[in-house]
Amino acid sequence: MILESLILLAAATQSVAPAASDFAQYETRANTFESNRQMDPSLAASPSGTMLSAWSSRRQEQGTFGVFAQLIDPLGRHIGTEFHVNQYMVGHQMRPAVAFSDDDNAWVIWNSIGQDGDGGGIFARRFGWQERDVDEKTERFFGPLGDEFLVNSTTKGEQSNATLAIHASGEVLITWAGEQAESGQRRIFARRFSIDGTPLGTDMAVSDYQGVDQERLPSIGTLSDGFVVAWAQHTSEGWPQGIRGRKLPLMGVTEMSASFEICGTDFDMPVEPCLDTNGKDTFAVAWMATQDNADYLPYVRRFHADGTPAGERQQVDAGGEGFANGALVAMAPDGRFFVSYNANGLKEIADQPAHRPKRPAEVRGQRFAANGALEG
Repeated sequence: MILESLILLAAATQSVAPAASDFAQYETRANTFESNRQMDPSLAASPSGTMLSAWSSRRQEQGTFGVFAQLIDPLGRHIGTEFHVNQYMVGHQMRPAVAFSDDDNAWVIWNSIGQDGDGGGIFARRFGWQERDVDEKTERFFGPLGDEFLVNSTTKGEQSNATLAIHASGEVLITWAGEQAESGQRRIFARRFSIDGTPLGTDMAVSDYQGVDQERLPSIGTLSDGFVVAWAQHTSEGWPQGIRGRKLPLMGVTEMSASFEICGTDFDMPVEPCLDTNGKDTFAVAWMATQDNADYLPYVRRFHADGTPAGERQQVDAGGEGFANGALVAMAPDGRFFVSYNANGLKEIADQPAHRPKRPAEVRGQRFAANGALEG
């Protein structure tokens, strides 16, 4: 899982780099178990620079997918061994997302099939540094801070595409795509939690837009006064219908602003939004889009906290052969940001019988200044 993890790892290291020309690049393997498939990686960095990578691993627990994770230091070295995140092991547990709070504790959320009684549900578990006595010595270790728990209060239908952010105030917001009770259409929902995992209310609808049939793939970040969420819109047949966003205030603020357009249908078939913020008053959204029915290309645009554009959309072009996908953005506290994507070459026939063809791929990326100017 070197390549897939590197996408997020590269973006994370750039976001904390002191200057555009002064940064280090490390490539490291996150997983230790290598049999079958490890996929759907997610990565977050703590305030101290420690990183936690989580992923889906097939046939490592009971023959199905489970969620596993590895703690990594700022130089890419493993801290301890990889560990099992989920406790419930019936069916598939997969597609994790990770976030750190300011106290260096981590949340991992994932999709679990059948565990909530109807389709897929969203589950979470908290991890952090603790102490224990070993051979008359006190030892620090990173481990679970309790059992896993159900995130979504509405269990009917399929809940998926979960992501989360933790505000400096300690409020946690988890978002996902779920089925609207009245119509069965897929909409973006969210639920608030305190930093210790206590629910702060029930599920709430994020979207206020009624012009499309389906909403997918939410992406979330924090601002000084709350959160901002971006998501993709599609027709019932799956055709892309633009990308929208909305600010969500902290708990106790009842007034919510209207959603806003990030990329409209005038731009050909935008998909797969990824959002990150400077934690205060600026955010950037990256996505994939095609022009004239040609290959998909990565794009990015900056926004002010109220959702108004801070610049024009920009194509990201760091080269690479073949087709591009998987655009991701990471933003530093000073507003600089980094966009990465996969460059996928043509399939190569395997040199041994009964082996699958190989597809050469690499991670490419570009750095941008806080004003949107290209830095590399």
